[in-house]
Amino acid sequence: MKYVIRSPDGLPMHSEDTEYDSEDEAMRHIQEFVKRYDEQGYYRTRYGNAIDTSELTEHFRIRPATPTEGE
Repeated sequence: MKYVIRSPDGLPMHSEDTEYDSEDEAMRHIQEFVKRYDEQGYYRTRYGNAIDTSELTEHFRIRPATPTEGE
């Protein structure tokens, strides 16, 4: 089974849906993403909400990919 990541905005984490082989692999990519915002201390959503980096990981969603994603 493949997995995709949704950002706190509900959008793909990357410009296109990237599929991951496991939930663990997807979580590693989320953690790498969050590290890029550590110095700033927050991630701002497209709606203008600031999410503290200490809470950011829990705002991502990992879900099974559908057949049309990642093509």
